Amino acid sequence: MEEAVQILAEQVDSLIGRVEVVEDKQVEQEKTLSGVQSIVDQQQEIINQQNDLIEQMQGEQQVNQLQITKEKACREATEILEQLKYLCGMSGFPQQMTLDECIAGRKQYYATTNRQAELDRANDMIELKPSYLDAKTRCETGE
Repeated sequence: MEEAVQILAEQVDSLIGRVEVVEDKQVEQEKTLSGVQSIVDQQQEIINQQNDLIEQMQGEQQVNQLQITKEKACREATEILEQLKYLCGMSGFPQQMTLDECIAGRKQYYATTNRQAELDRANDMIELKPSYLDAKTRCETGE
């Protein structure tokens, strides 16, 4: 009987030793897991910062693109207006008369003088008017 108790005591001691080893390994795994979670959290924070920077840069790029588009439209409007001034050839345009007044005046004058080439200039102005108005609107609105 003493021998059985002795064997049982040894087995219990062995079992307790194994449990302690398992507990130690569990503590190590928890530390490792905690370290890994910390690294994951740091990486997520870096990803979040990068996403914020990307959004900021995209916003700035959109603003820059809008500015470029607006400047291009303004240049286009100015170039067409210069063509219209040349074609109009009347003093006071565009300060004292509208484009329509200039076109009407030129058409009336050229029609009465029967100058087809000059009448073509008035027709060119009519054709340029929608392009000018479109470019002017885009310049003013930035679209």
